[in-house]
Amino acid sequence: MLASVFGWITVITRASEFRQTSALRQNSGTRRVFSLLALLLVVAAHCFCADAQATPDAVEAARIDRLIDHVALQADIRFIRNGEVFEASAAAAHLRAKMSSAGWRIKTADHFIDYLASRSSMSGTMYEIRLADGRLVLARDWLRGELKVLDKQGAGK
Repeated sequence: MLASVFGWITVITRASEFRQTSALRQNSGTRRVFSLLALLLVVAAHCFCADAQATPDAVEAARIDRLIDHVALQADIRFIRNGEVFEASAAAAHLRAKMSSAGWRIKTADHFIDYLASRSSMSGTMYEIRLADGRLVLARDWLRGELKVLDKQGAGK
């Protein structure tokens, strides 16, 4: 589908640039129409591709939801975001809000961890987690580890 769209764009663009025909040379309006059609096809192709490829499939969406649900249940850890400490339930709510507003860019649970759940989109600061034993770890590393555990548990069912 995408190849045929770009094929039509090439045809329209070449037709608009074809300057050896006197009708096209004399009628700049025709060239403008061809150029406008080419632009519209490019925009349509971009919208189609972005919409079709950016949302996570059902399996990945379920992995993301399972990870966020798991985060919400972690009563003995604290999430540190931009220097502020949050309970796990608040962190999970924040992750759901980020997924809701920017999740259209996310394709997999790994993308979710890397692009939404690991750092502040405002400051760029990495999120951290204070574990029950007092250790401080990067949220990215902890979330990746927890996702592996959840995936193994899911595969064992």
